[in-house]
Amino acid sequence: MSNYALTQTIVTGSDPRALPEFSAIREEINKANHPSQPELNWKLVESLALSIFKANGVDLHTATYYTLARTRNQGLAGFCEGAELLAAMIIHEWDKFWPQSGPARTEMLDWFNTRTGNILRQQVSFSENDLSLLYRTERALQLICDKLQQVELKRQPRVENLLYFVQNTRKRFEPQPRNRTDTAAQTMVRTLVYAPEGTASATAETMPPYPTCRKCGWGCAVWQITPTKQNRATR
Repeated sequence: MSNYALTQTIVTGSDPRALPEFSAIREEINKANHPSQPELNWKLVESLALSIFKANGVDLHTATYYTLARTRNQGLAGFCEGAELLAAMIIHEWDKFWPQSGPARTEMLDWFNTRTGNILRQQVSFSENDLSLLYRTERALQLICDKLQQVELKRQPRVENLLYFVQNTRKRFEPQPRNRTDTAAQTMVRTLVYAPEGTASATAETMPPYPTCRKCGWGCAVWQITPTKQNRATR
């Protein structure tokens, strides 16, 4: 990501449809529907969107096109950046940004879900090194979904599909906790029972197995182990 994009300050914008930059973005995006499938210039889409942000402010359509372009150009890092931009706009500027129509917003967010989801599933690879970005992206999408549940819309856009995809991807690369049964077997301490001389063999043969603790599932002998309550950190 360029230094310009890092330091650029943007504000909520109005209808961009009269701008030549917006028309150029739409023309580029519409190439995807052309029978000959010409290659899209995603860097041009990104550059035009930044120009609109600077001259006219941010709106839902341009922000969505920008996020799509950033995802195509920079993978998960670009998607994270775009998702955080959309989250900030949707959460804080819901009553202000263009378009004002609820159905138009739903339609655009559904388009965003479909197009960006296809790029993430088909063209972006992930690894454990992406966990920090996955956490950030998941947080941004969760905030968007929460806000959409709070506002009045005739139909909810399917942004949660992107959230579920990111959550499942994050879970795939998170360090897995050690198996509890294996840990118990490794730390089991043998209990020695004293028996009078002459009865040791019989005792050893007839001694019943340790009961299983209903709470933890371990062989806790005759003891019931109550887990220590721990304070939960609040993110």
